[in-house]
Amino acid sequence: MIEATPHPIVPLRHFAEEAAHRDGQATEALFLTFNADLPFLESRLLDLCRQAGARVSVVADANVWSPDVRSITLAGVRYHVGLIAARTAFHPKISVIAGPERAVAVVGSGNLGMAGWQSNAEIATVISATHDVAPAAMNDLRAALETLAARPELDPLSAAATRRVSDQLAELLQHADVIDTGHRLYVSWDGPLVDRLPSQPVDELLLSAAFHDMDSAAVAHLLNRLRPRVVRVAIQPGRTVVDPTALDRVLAGYASASGADCAVVMDNEPRYRHGKLIEWTVDGARSSLTGSPNLSRVALLAAAPRGNFEVAVVGPTSETLFPPGDISSAPAELPVRAGFGPGEERGRLGPTIVSAVLIRDGLRLQVARSTVDAVVEVSRFASPDSWHTLASAPAASATLELHGEFRGGDRVRLGWQDPSGAQFLSAPAFVMDLATVLARTVDRAHAPKVKHAMPTDLWGDDLSFLESVLDELNGLAEQLAGAAPPSSGTARRSPVPADDTTGRKADAWLWIRDEAVETLGAGIGPYGLGLPPLTTPGTAALPDWTDESDLSETTDLSPEEDQGETDASSEREGADEPTKSADDHSESPPRIRKARQRWCSRAANIAPKLDVQYRLLVLRITLRLWHLGNWDEGDASPLRLIARMTSCLTDPNPPGRLDPPAELTVRVASLATVALALLHPDDGRGDEEKRDIYRSLRDSVATLVPAASEEQLETYSKGIVDPADLDDVLYVAHTLRDDASSGDRLGELERQLWLEDSTKSISRPSLNELHLVADIPKASIERRALVLLGKVEEHNGIGIRVSNLDNEWALAAWNAPDLIRVTAYPNGRLRWKYHRLRPLTTPSSIAGEEFRGQKVELGQPRPEADAAVVLDSMGIAVPTSSTTD
Repeated sequence: MIEATPHPIVPLRHFAEEAAHRDGQATEALFLTFNADLPFLESRLLDLCRQAGARVSVVADANVWSPDVRSITLAGVRYHVGLIAARTAFHPKISVIAGPERAVAVVGSGNLGMAGWQSNAEIATVISATHDVAPAAMNDLRAALETLAARPELDPLSAAATRRVSDQLAELLQHADVIDTGHRLYVSWDGPLVDRLPSQPVDELLLSAAFHDMDSAAVAHLLNRLRPRVVRVAIQPGRTVVDPTALDRVLAGYASASGADCAVVMDNEPRYRHGKLIEWTVDGARSSLTGSPNLSRVALLAAAPRGNFEVAVVGPTSETLFPPGDISSAPAELPVRAGFGPGEERGRLGPTIVSAVLIRDGLRLQVARSTVDAVVEVSRFASPDSWHTLASAPAASATLELHGEFRGGDRVRLGWQDPSGAQFLSAPAFVMDLATVLARTVDRAHAPKVKHAMPTDLWGDDLSFLESVLDELNGLAEQLAGAAPPSSGTARRSPVPADDTTGRKADAWLWIRDEAVETLGAGIGPYGLGLPPLTTPGTAALPDWTDESDLSETTDLSPEEDQGETDASSEREGADEPTKSADDHSESPPRIRKARQRWCSRAANIAPKLDVQYRLLVLRITLRLWHLGNWDEGDASPLRLIARMTSCLTDPNPPGRLDPPAELTVRVASLATVALALLHPDDGRGDEEKRDIYRSLRDSVATLVPAASEEQLETYSKGIVDPADLDDVLYVAHTLRDDASSGDRLGELERQLWLEDSTKSISRPSLNELHLVADIPKASIERRALVLLGKVEEHNGIGIRVSNLDNEWALAAWNAPDLIRVTAYPNGRLRWKYHRLRPLTTPSSIAGEEFRGQKVELGQPRPEADAAVVLDSMGIAVPTSSTTD
């Protein structure tokens, strides 16, 4: 058995650390990849890169390009996507972010996506440089990008993006002290990668890759070149694409001819092993070739364009990267992987659009493999499922210019038919708006304190973070009202009218997210929207030039195999910073508690003047401060503040602003429901003022609550309450949402009654009727029914029937202003009381006066027959008896 202990690398950390510098020095971020998971880029990486100041470009293989356009919202608007339709695979895996002060590159086997960056077992090398010192491998990367930019396979925009990164690295390295660490970077478009390996005999050769030639020709070539005395080849049974019989034949032939010890190792790693490794030792010194090439002819033995576009890092390694496993006694009998996994098979090699760029009066398309006549189809940004024929694309048309109105994020594709008449469609390409794609983010080095804050900063004793939030919101409210420019002096966006003709309304949610970040920073901006902070605070690590190892930590995500890496990233939106049960503001100094209370009062006054997304923020902060104990127990003032803030969520935006899109409406409904759940009087008893506040709030947000989502209810609850209270709050929130969705007006009362000791059973003859059986005396039955009716008297068309264990019962029904009471006597007779109540008289007020022994004047009784008609109209069964009073 062979054992190894490689150290995990998390590529995302290196980009987060660059953003955490908060100096905006990065100018370019470039991702060269085979498969591109753009939802992963948008949810995990894009904001980090742009927060660091970088333009973002992705270049991927057009032959396996198959995007889910519904899950991609920012391509062509916030970043560039270019495609390469080469004769072979465009297969390098390079992620680099660079500026005049620093640069960091991750070069390895993982594609851009959750699988390649986390869930697969990958191998990567991290190369870092500053303007003072840099490894030689960074200069190799600069040169490789320079030659790639000159390749004819790249469209002009992708070539320009690649050249910008190369030029930025050249500027960074101009005065740096370049150090030879023994590691060099090579690319196949500058020559076959196999030529970078030793040509003299080695002591040991270790090989591992996800894909082999079916005849193991690459392995045979490596054996003949390196002439090792010990050979081990790792195979993941049923996952590695290899012909075990051919591999066994190659190894046995070499062993017979050379006397070498050759064996196949069964790699039992539970994750998909996608890392590529050629490792050898000479006189005890261990070296390796890692990167993107598999064990195949096109990856190792040929130069692009006859071979794949690949990248490799060659250099010493302190410990083996070879996977542990058991030697197979019968390698030829190992399970064979049948066929390709999703996304691994090359697409139909027909004409395809590799670049679509907005020009002054239309659109410029770059078309690859334009061998047949085709038509251009377009799908507008807001209508991903609606495609319309736009123009013809004659054969041999490498460049097309189309006139018309387009916008970044629109999609275009080609349609054609073969000689048999079969119809085909190319994968869609995204339209690039260079004005936004190439725009760098604003340097926030001197931004107000709120721009650097994270949500956890708001709960500390340093109240300057809270004040900075309020200053920004106050300035925004003044700007929206046209009263004064923002007090902070920072640039703000102009209000976007609802009839904006630029198409903003179609992507209002994206605009709202962007504006929130621009106004309040990447930490606080997303907080009210139920989104995670976009930056990870921390201190950047020292340059790590040769951090080469297994790329992924153990994860419980299910790995997907792309050429083995076409997973679908599904990050749950809205994760929040953990709340700690130890947080307790009740022990804070009184002056700080008072200051937090004043903050909430001022925020409640500002809230109605703000857009809805900022009202969410002040409500969420206020709820958290209340829950942390900034008011004395029993104080109703925070409840009134919360009710005001929550109620104003239903108010329209200030004039001239966009109406909330669906994504924001779900968040409004969810936070309003959480607020309602926190104010809910669980036992139905307690302070009457608090119950009145709750009832009033419930009425004001009644139309919102059904739109709350499970995910956002959990997100907002986690961001407010301690873990110990989470389940209780979520239960109440879910039941409130479910009651509102179903129209159940008695659901809350039913749950309260189950908590009472006297309750024996509860049934629901209909949605608007409740029957309680309880251990209560006969004299209390009628009043009990009336009291329960008073608890829900804000609703109409409802009835409460109360029975005791002797089957004596009373019914109280309410359809304002009609109050009907029916009481059964032991002899079977029924007593009816039916009155049309005067204004300000309600079931609860009558119950209170009768309880105090006061005579209640209800006016002239109404006929029993009329009462029966009212009950029937309410859907409540009319009690019958042979005699009545």
